[in-house]
Amino acid sequence: MMATISTPHYLLDQARRRFTPTLNTIPGMGVVDKRLRERDWPQFVMAEPPAGSGLKPIMGDSGLPMVGHLIETFRNGPEFLLEVYRKYGPLHYAKTPALDAVAALGPDATQAVFANKNKDYCQRGWQPVIGPFFKRGLMLLDFEEHLYHRRIMQEAFTRTRLAGYVEHIDRVAAAVVADDWVTNDARFLFHPAVKELTLDIASVVFMGHEPGTDHDLVTKINQAFTITTRSGGAIIRTPVPPFKWWRGLQARKTLEDYFTARVAERRDAEGTDMLTVLCHTTDDDGNSFTDEDVVNHMIFLMMAAHDT
Repeated sequence: MMATISTPHYLLDQARRRFTPTLNTIPGMGVVDKRLRERDWPQFVMAEPPAGSGLKPIMGDSGLPMVGHLIETFRNGPEFLLEVYRKYGPLHYAKTPALDAVAALGPDATQAVFANKNKDYCQRGWQPVIGPFFKRGLMLLDFEEHLYHRRIMQEAFTRTRLAGYVEHIDRVAAAVVADDWVTNDARFLFHPAVKELTLDIASVVFMGHEPGTDHDLVTKINQAFTITTRSGGAIIRTPVPPFKWWRGLQARKTLEDYFTARVAERRDAEGTDMLTVLCHTTDDDGNSFTDEDVVNHMIFLMMAAHDT
């Protein structure tokens, strides 16, 4: 219960987070950001279109040397992309020290990419972003292989299965709120309490641990998911200790070891948690996931759950 009651330790941690310098809190960074956003950067052609194609070249820029547009992106997020869209149109190339990319912005460009009617786009674009941490997750598979895995996985999301997951959620949430959450206490901290509750729910629904059991292990796995989810945004994108990319790879290894052991346990067990379901589910032709498939899909599913 101490995690959800304000304590000197918690308050000191919050103070440390609040006063640790970031791009958003360094004095004067707001002025720098404003000037960068107002500046007209020299535009260049990403690649010349084929002669006679009638296509227009994609234009782009490099922003500041060594930094690119990281300051504007980190400080403003989607608002900066909206400015790029209004200034340059639906396609714009950004050359950055972290990862070169073409931004497809606005409804028409978004529809063209995501509908992908002619299969012009593939998921390999995710590889340099999150590939090392979420390899062979469903979103990173293409075309027929993606459909093959999706047909098997969809059996874990039937109406009956979803109803079973909801029963787990109701049971855990009702018990925690009734037994663990305090009332009429000004020290009660809602956000840490909800985080603890979602961890309990995830441990039951996704991993088959009963709430309150294996708490240290589940907490360790949850922290590993948090690290891997954030590692795709690393600036130094090579495994150099102790930077974010390296920490993400270490966390991925932790998750692989955990789920490999759990799959071995759940193959011959019964249960309605998602891990056990994926160990047993088959498509209409009797195809099922290998142990490695289950490990990869569970890591990706848990990332998706954390991300949303």
